[in-house]
Amino acid sequence: MIARMSLAPGALGDLSDQLPPAAAKAQHETLIRAIEAHGLLVFTSPDEERELLLAARGMGTAPPGVRNRWLTVLEELKKRKRLTYFAPPVAERLGAVTGMDELRQVWGRRAQVAVLPDGQAAALGVDGSGLYRDAQSNLEVAAAHSAAYCNTLDALRELADRGVLEHGASRDDFFKQVLLPVALLSRRVVVVDQYLFGNVCWHHDNRPRSARWDSEAVVWLLRWLDRVLQPGAEVVLMGASGGQRNPRDAADAAAMITDLWQPAANGQIARVDVVTGPWRQGDVRMPHDRHIRFSAGAAVKSLPGFDRLGRSTVQDEDGMGWQYHWKPSSLKEMREAEKRIEDGRQSTTASVLSRGTLRAAA
Repeated sequence: MIARMSLAPGALGDLSDQLPPAAAKAQHETLIRAIEAHGLLVFTSPDEERELLLAARGMGTAPPGVRNRWLTVLEELKKRKRLTYFAPPVAERLGAVTGMDELRQVWGRRAQVAVLPDGQAAALGVDGSGLYRDAQSNLEVAAAHSAAYCNTLDALRELADRGVLEHGASRDDFFKQVLLPVALLSRRVVVVDQYLFGNVCWHHDNRPRSARWDSEAVVWLLRWLDRVLQPGAEVVLMGASGGQRNPRDAADAAAMITDLWQPAANGQIARVDVVTGPWRQGDVRMPHDRHIRFSAGAAVKSLPGFDRLGRSTVQDEDGMGWQYHWKPSSLKEMREAEKRIEDGRQSTTASVLSRGTLRAAA
């Protein structure tokens, strides 16, 4: 759900040119929201990032509020590790490109979308639609006014709007299309699902026969995350304990996961913790919603629950509905729900994995 985007500083001013303030503000907000939801900003060097910041700071008060909106979103993206640089840095600047060959050779391998001022895009041969996809590099070149509606971002919005993993669909394909692009940027992942550990118990109780089955959802997810998260990442798994199909407590859940999951010694995850407790503790009810929240600033909710990912293909005839969330207000609500579980008087915490310990033992 993330696209690598390069944004020429001149594109910001171009969004305001020759438009009434209200229309210009709407143009800016449309592109800002698209970047907030799906953008990883790619710069040729830290100097190019500073140029974009200077362009945002230089916008003044027209349209009202736009300057602060850009500065806030750029700061938030940096905090979420959704700004990155060419490695090694290059001297070229996107705003100075004069030929499609240069754009293809320098940006084609490193970005999916290049956002240019309208005049620069036209000089490069982009037609009146403001959109052009280079057949050789697959780079999409977008004029500023059209960038929010480029094909790359439209495809991500369409995927999010569809929001259903159909019966018979591959869970690995779901991970690659929806979770992987965000996981690659993340150093912390929190999974919340009341019934998260039900199939962990089932697989554990049916050993050794269950070793021949598809790995259940928790082990499957940990295997993926251990390969793709940022080095030294942390994963927190939150679910209910007590009752017939749940672990007794966090230590019980952690012990079962440890028996079912044999991580490599050199994976990306530094630590996996489990937090469990009764889903009603006195007057406090734990969250009904099930989600996976990534530190890169996005989350996915599963409407029926993540146990639908317990087989290599989705078995339920209704599939698995899901929602993509990126707005700060939604992510804040999820963090508050997680804290409610952590702070529960009957909640317990246990460690599944501490990589330092694993490596020392290896």
